[in-house]
Amino acid sequence: MSEENTQETKVEEIETVNVEQEESKIEETRETEKINTLIYCGPSLPNGVLQQYSMFKNGLPEYLNDQFKACPAIKELFVSTTKLNATRQNMEIQGTRENTLLKKIMEYTRG
Repeated sequence: MSEENTQETKVEEIETVNVEQEESKIEETRETEKINTLIYCGPSLPNGVLQQYSMFKNGLPEYLNDQFKACPAIKELFVSTTKLNATRQNMEIQGTRENTLLKKIMEYTRG
């Protein structure tokens, strides 16, 4: 193998590694976005403060802090996108944690 062919092979290997690293970074970013994206599964709150199935990236908004203090169950029904279906199903089953949280929020919204 000539020196030129050896250099070409090394360049190809480096390019392949760089592409694989970039693909890995993209996948990690997607996974992080899924984890950091939260969905509110509880009932909508009065006056449009918070709508059911609202999505939030990078944590919960500060404007909801008063709501969280008044009814901590609200904060508990923010779930990652990967847990949305299971949470929705559990909200319908009597006696589950999610169902109990739902009832507490409904009582809170009624005043």
